[in-house]
Amino acid sequence: MAEKLYAQTSPDGREVIRQNMKDLRNAWELVSETLQSSLNKLDNCLLQFAEFSLSQEQLTKWLKNIEHAMQQHTETKATLQEKKAQLQNHIVINQEILSHQNLVQSVCDKAQELVNQTKDNTLNTYLESIKNLYEKIVTKSKELMNSLELSVQNHSEFNQVCQKLKLILKEQRDKIRENDSIAAEKDNIVKKLNIFKEMKTINTTENELRNHLGEVFQLVSKTTTKKGINVMSKEISRIDSDKSQLIIQLDTIIEKMEEILIQWTDFEN
Repeated sequence: MAEKLYAQTSPDGREVIRQNMKDLRNAWELVSETLQSSLNKLDNCLLQFAEFSLSQEQLTKWLKNIEHAMQQHTETKATLQEKKAQLQNHIVINQEILSHQNLVQSVCDKAQELVNQTKDNTLNTYLESIKNLYEKIVTKSKELMNSLELSVQNHSEFNQVCQKLKLILKEQRDKIRENDSIAAEKDNIVKKLNIFKEMKTINTTENELRNHLGEVFQLVSKTTTKKGINVMSKEISRIDSDKSQLIIQLDTIIEKMEEILIQWTDFEN
């Protein structure tokens, strides 16, 4: 239409038409550029939504798996070996939790970008909940690891105290075997008798160890299965029984040696 008007219009009018056409083309190009820019923004936003959804799905799946794995690590175990294995497994889980901090931050960053672009504040609720959930898992994992470490430490101490008491009993039995013979002179029998009487007196170290064993047993029982508690109870009973038998043996030997000394006195008289 402008081309047709050129032939019927004065130079000044043609210039006006050209300017009008130029302004129209500029306005059309601006609309086209704005439209393309809007399309690009929409495409970019959709891409970000897709990346966010994928990251969110991965994070949600991982959080469920971690919670399930941590739940298994709260189960009580029977033996020290099982507790050590449980602790090592949770150390691996704890390291994995800490290594996922970048993934959590990435998901939160994507959510924040979407909030900035779309002005959709409903994503802020998810943003806060995912941060809080991750922080709770980190805290729970740390507390669980500390609890497992304490359980292993207490069970190890229980075993060590048992071994110390068994060693003391063994040394005492060896000492009895070394001095049990009554085929000796009077002075030697007197010396042996004093040794056995001294062995019967309360041994402070042994007594403290036995009391400590009872205290540690109470602590260990809180994180041990019934089967494990029964095994530990039998271990304590065996130690107490061995000690009782050793006292009876000492009483018998002391009585026997005192009789020999009486015979020596009668002989000397």
